[in-house]
Amino acid sequence: MTPPEGSSEPTVGSRLSCDGHIGTLLYIGELLPTKDTWFGVDWDDPSTPHRVRLCAQQSQFHQLTVVCVRDHLVNGPGPAGALQSLCPDVTELDISRNLLNSWHTVAQIAAQLKKLQHLNFIVVVLNPPPFPSYSENRLQLVDDPSEHQGSFQSLKQLVAWDMKYDWSQFLACARMWPDIEELKVANNNITTLESPPCGVLSRLKHLDLHGNNIQDWEEINKLGSLTRLEYLNASSIGVSRIHFPAASSAAKTHLFPALKHLNIDNNNIQEWVSVSELNKLASLEDLKLRDNPVTNLEKMESTVQIIIARIANLKLGRVMVKSLSLKLARYTDEPRGFGQSSAASSRPMASLVLTDSSQLTADGFEKLPDQIMYPYADPYDLQKTCV
Repeated sequence: MTPPEGSSEPTVGSRLSCDGHIGTLLYIGELLPTKDTWFGVDWDDPSTPHRVRLCAQQSQFHQLTVVCVRDHLVNGPGPAGALQSLCPDVTELDISRNLLNSWHTVAQIAAQLKKLQHLNFIVVVLNPPPFPSYSENRLQLVDDPSEHQGSFQSLKQLVAWDMKYDWSQFLACARMWPDIEELKVANNNITTLESPPCGVLSRLKHLDLHGNNIQDWEEINKLGSLTRLEYLNASSIGVSRIHFPAASSAAKTHLFPALKHLNIDNNNIQEWVSVSELNKLASLEDLKLRDNPVTNLEKMESTVQIIIARIANLKLGRVMVKSLSLKLARYTDEPRGFGQSSAASSRPMASLVLTDSSQLTADGFEKLPDQIMYPYADPYDLQKTCV
């Protein structure tokens, strides 16, 4: 059941989403001792903690900092200036699986969000709804990406999984993102790499190449000129051998001078000589090497000791070689959940999640009628007598 025609407020029976969970709104009203408006929700998934959960309503669009319009047939920015006037403080935008057809259109949207720092095109849905996704962005490249730099003036992070782009296409797009620091391009069509041109990706600190069929580590070395890169996810890319150029086996390589964190999980590395090559990285402190044949040659304790002995700068406790070690550290290479900051933060964050596409016109964002919700930290069960 959807909100009434022309209504901008959810009603009992409306379908909504909160923290990634989908449910039906059964109650709207006060909950003593507070005087705020609360929502009582019956979740579709019975395993969702708190079968009926509350979300405080946030009524002012201009206070929004996070907006998600995933799977809502969005194909344009709407009237000029309307989005900027409606929600000027947005810092994070998820426009995954819509009908956007070019970076020109994306730039028109971003240009109105002067504070936009995080842009997401794909989110991995751990509990997908029982219906297929019927819309995806297929973004055409623009003739001169540098013309759109002003539209992405605050952008720091881009998640672009499954875009079917190769590396040259991402490099072309990167001219639009002069200050990008975090780029996640997992599961694309990247098989070869090249060093970015001067001024492109020069501020990049975090790069996720997970799931691209690269195979040859020499391709990875072409990115060694990224002097600020601190984190590299090269898991599941099919490499079997690692080698860095250096004057001698004991010398440090000039490549990746700032790289501290390296993830090479789920590859085909079989020999210890490849692990020894990692000692050539001047700043490496943290290594993930799970699901590689070389980690099965010895017992886990011995494997960790061998790795630490071969890579001098690794910090104690920062080597992961078995899946069981997941209990010691959280795996954070996937795109973070909607509204989840990349750094821990105690401040509240207002969020918008649209769940009824019938209330969103195809010509843009000018009508944003659905739920605005504040994820409550300690939700209560709503008494049955209130429903």
